[in-house]
Amino acid sequence: MSKTRYFDWNLDNGLVIEYARGGECKKCGICCGSKIAVTVSDPYGGKPGNGGKTTDGKGLWHEINRGRWRWFFKLKEINRDCKTQCGSLTDEGLCGKYRNVRSRLCKEWPFSPHCLEKFPSCGYEFAELNRWKATEKEMGLK
Repeated sequence: MSKTRYFDWNLDNGLVIEYARGGECKKCGICCGSKIAVTVSDPYGGKPGNGGKTTDGKGLWHEINRGRWRWFFKLKEINRDCKTQCGSLTDEGLCGKYRNVRSRLCKEWPFSPHCLEKFPSCGYEFAELNRWKATEKEMGLK
């Protein structure tokens, strides 16, 4: 299995940042009890910078890269004050689907340092590895 790599693609200014993710889940259930809304891009057949065929071509997109498998998410909302929780959250605050059929979002959360802004006590952390200005080819313009 390929090493997981994490990228932020700012399609407005062409900046790409690669991160390493470290740490582990504290199993507190806070993110599972929050409303997290994302736009998910089609991971198949797209150009790297535009995140696939279904991106809007602007803003900040987050890439999870496992070799030939790539997923792109755009955070739309994180609301820790919502009254709904994930239906798979147990009374102990743990995920009832952890080992089985969790969604891609749950499996990969958090996928960017931007995901942690509302969760300062999260057990995960990100370290910047590299940053560069994307070429037109990388941005899907050529």
